[in-house]
Amino acid sequence: MYRVSDSVKAILKVQDVDKSLYTVALGIVADYINQHDYNDCTVKGVKEAILEAVRKDAEGWGLKIMRMYVTDFGTTKNLRVLTNVPVGTIVENIGGE
Repeated sequence: MYRVSDSVKAILKVQDVDKSLYTVALGIVADYINQHDYNDCTVKGVKEAILEAVRKDAEGWGLKIMRMYVTDFGTTKNLRVLTNVPVGTIVENIGGE
């Protein structure tokens, strides 16, 4: 959930706000996973990292992030590649939450 704090920036700095926020959040998740040991990754840590970084980026687009939700948190082949977990390995959800 966000609010437009500067309409000129919101119109001129980004074409599709929702898609841009989604893309930024995915990049932040990838960075978080790359910077932490697999066993140290937690849902809470990822949520906090996403919220902090997206808020910072969105300020430059004239947006104020009120709330963010992680609606789906599961292991996929992409996460396995990012965390160097072999493809054949069965993995529980990250952080055990």
